[in-house]
Amino acid sequence: MRAAGMTQPFFGSDRTLLREFAELAGDNAEGVVCVSPWNPDRQDSKLDAFREAYRDKYQEEPDTYACHAYDGMNMLIWSIQLAGLNRAKIRDVLAYRTEPCRA
Repeated sequence: MRAAGMTQPFFGSDRTLLREFAELAGDNAEGVVCVSPWNPDRQDSKLDAFREAYRDKYQEEPDTYACHAYDGMNMLIWSIQLAGLNRAKIRDVLAYRTEPCRA
């Protein structure tokens, strides 16, 4: 885009949040806006525990997909605990919950 003379903001996926993107893009990363549902720099005890367990198992930092999968599985487990093994009720728990789960 930049080589073609485009100067408008570029909205990228959560993959543009990675430091590797900024390193590869260099000055061309200027003006890139990243949209992401998570903050990899957030300080949170549950996130820290997840990071540590992930690093122990895979010898690398978790990426956005690992974090999404972890959160999704926790939401599913939590909804099953509330609704039982009934797909319609599990869906309702997930669809109509107004506060984050505290599993």
